[in-house]
Amino acid sequence: MSFTSANYESAPIGHLWDAPQKLMGDAGFEPATPTKDFIDYSRMYYEAFIIQENRMGRYEKFSAEQKKKYIQTCHKRRKDRKKKLIEYKGGKCISCGYSKCLRALSFHHRNPKDKSFPLDVRFIASKKWEVLVAESDKCDLLCANCHMEKHEDEENKRNYANQ
Repeated sequence: MSFTSANYESAPIGHLWDAPQKLMGDAGFEPATPTKDFIDYSRMYYEAFIIQENRMGRYEKFSAEQKKKYIQTCHKRRKDRKKKLIEYKGGKCISCGYSKCLRALSFHHRNPKDKSFPLDVRFIASKKWEVLVAESDKCDLLCANCHMEKHEDEENKRNYANQ
C-alpha cells in the first residue's frame, strides 16, 4: 500500500509493532497495546518518509546538471534563511557577543518542552518564515561554545537534582 501525507493518519503501524510483540509473545509475556505516543510518532515518521520519498522520486529523474543546480539552490536557501533568522535574533551570541561565523551560531530552546522542531538548516530551508519566527521566539541565539556550556549546566542541574 502506498501512503501519502493525505492518508498518513490511517497508516498501519503493524510492521513497527509486530516484531517486538512476537518476541514478547514467544517469551511468554502478555501482548501490549501501542501507546498514543508510539502511534503519533509512527504517523509522524510515515509523513516525513512520504515527503522525502516524493522529493527523492523527482530528484532521481533529474539530469546531472539539474541535480547540481538543485543542490546549489538548496545550500544557498539554507544559508540565506539561517542568516536572515540570525539577523532577526540580533546577529550575535547573547552570552559573549560572538558573530564571526554563521555556522558557529545556533538556537537554544529555553524550554525543551516547547520545542516544535530543531532550528537547524534542514528545517530552516523547508518551513514557512512565520513558523520559523514563532519557533525562534522560543530560543536564545548562542555561539557553539556558549551553547555547549548551557547544555552542560542544564545536565549538571538534572544530575544533582536526581541524587
